[in-house]
Amino acid sequence: MNLIPRSAPGRRPVRALATGAAALSMVTLLAACDSGGNSAAAGGGKGGDLKVAIDADPVCLDPVQATLIASNVIGRQLVDSLIDQDPDSGEFKPWLAKSWKVNDDATSFTFQLRDGVTFSDGTALDAAAVKASLQGVVDLGSKSVYGSSYMGGLKDIKTPDATTVTVDFEAPNAQFLMAASTPTLGILSAKTLAASADNRCAGTTLVGSGPFTLASYRANQSVRIERRDGYAWPSGLAQHAGAAKLAGVTYQVSTEPSVRAGSLRSHQVDMATTIQSQDEAGFDGNGFHLLTRVNPGVVIGISPNLSGSSPILDDAQVRKALQMSIDRDDITKTVLTKSYGVATSPLGQTTPGWKNDSSLLTYDPDQAAKILDAAGWKKGSDGIRVKGGKKLSLSVAYFYQTNVVEYLQQQLRKVGIDLVLKKMTAAQYASEYLTGKYDFVSTSVSRPDPDILRAMYAPDATNFTFTDKKNPVQKQLAPLFDTIRSTTDTAARAEAAGEVQKILLDNGWIFPLSQLTQVVAVSDDVTGVRYDAASRFVLYDAALKG
Repeated sequence: MNLIPRSAPGRRPVRALATGAAALSMVTLLAACDSGGNSAAAGGGKGGDLKVAIDADPVCLDPVQATLIASNVIGRQLVDSLIDQDPDSGEFKPWLAKSWKVNDDATSFTFQLRDGVTFSDGTALDAAAVKASLQGVVDLGSKSVYGSSYMGGLKDIKTPDATTVTVDFEAPNAQFLMAASTPTLGILSAKTLAASADNRCAGTTLVGSGPFTLASYRANQSVRIERRDGYAWPSGLAQHAGAAKLAGVTYQVSTEPSVRAGSLRSHQVDMATTIQSQDEAGFDGNGFHLLTRVNPGVVIGISPNLSGSSPILDDAQVRKALQMSIDRDDITKTVLTKSYGVATSPLGQTTPGWKNDSSLLTYDPDQAAKILDAAGWKKGSDGIRVKGGKKLSLSVAYFYQTNVVEYLQQQLRKVGIDLVLKKMTAAQYASEYLTGKYDFVSTSVSRPDPDILRAMYAPDATNFTFTDKKNPVQKQLAPLFDTIRSTTDTAARAEAAGEVQKILLDNGWIFPLSQLTQVVAVSDDVTGVRYDAASRFVLYDAALKG
């Protein structure tokens, strides 16, 4: 999701900050499951050519500019990152950098590079190349939606020798280690950096150091990548050394869910992304399996407009009652599947710093009704509550996970709340939610770092609640956000993140609905596919049996 900062209510935003995915349509596709594990069977396999049905055209193949999942699952195979992040533990592992250190206030990050790494055009990947690549992210400005937030406040990049890179920031930026593990900050060659942004998106100049190289891109049809012989510097999470096992991968664009599922059933492809809830059961056995993982970051939910333009929601008792009126178990069972898992926090359970706050999300419609009654909201003849002649009617702007939001409308009506649905396109949402014309906006952003909470709710960031730093809740959150941003101590960040999650729920600043999920169906003939920390599949270890 493209997250644009808001200044105080009524003022224009002063700069752009993107913390999730820019093309908002991708947010709906993110994700995972709490029961599927992180990789396909790790067994053997002799390589071969893998065919993958993806749900959208990648639009832009440049990992630095890419925002769609369909882009990221391709770019991840083409570029290497300085480090990698373990999806299970959240720990960082060596990749292009064999070691690294961070200063006490998380403003300076020094990486020691591996020797002998080259780009696919034969040029050396050394400290100068890393500096140029990272500076290139900054130079792209807003064209790099993720990168502009990761590299914001850059002070200097130093290269004292060919294998040492130090990245300095003006202010603490503890999330930078996570950022350095993403394809957005994957290292690109001088040839790529010299090209125009449009040419980079088209892939015509895309040169990385990864285990695959780009062979062809036919817009709205397919992308072909091929194994790079001689590759010898995989991530510390890899299961083998040397070149990739697969000879190549063809990504076939298939936007219709039933077509993707049918192509896999008929073995025209070996994998299919974004499997719909109704199709999951057909791929749980019968020569197939589901590769699923709970997505990190802020879950699918809605956040209230607390700028003063929504007087009903200014009442904390109404927000409390609304939280009690949501049956999250029912949403998962009725609208989704067990792969999604019930939302128990503002964060998905694979996010570092996630805390199980299910006790704060108990479904209790009877208590909700009592709270609303006490607040003066009485049920009218049509079942909708009324106070002072005004109905308890609230609007929500949304564009993804429409089935979840629309089912929420049914649940809230049972307690007398009229949820008015304002469905729109991703492009409309990107501009409309800043207007503050809605009582709620849908919210969910993927990021394997607890700093996503600050990025979404701090007054100097995206600020989904339209509140300023004088707000009492913002005053509670400010020191916790500072801790998350300024220390790399895992325990300290987790403790602060846990407090933030509780405060957000206690004050009705977010109403979690369900976890984001990534559900990929895979033929049993495929081995070695795994998810990275951001729930994008990695194909370096993948192979085909037989």
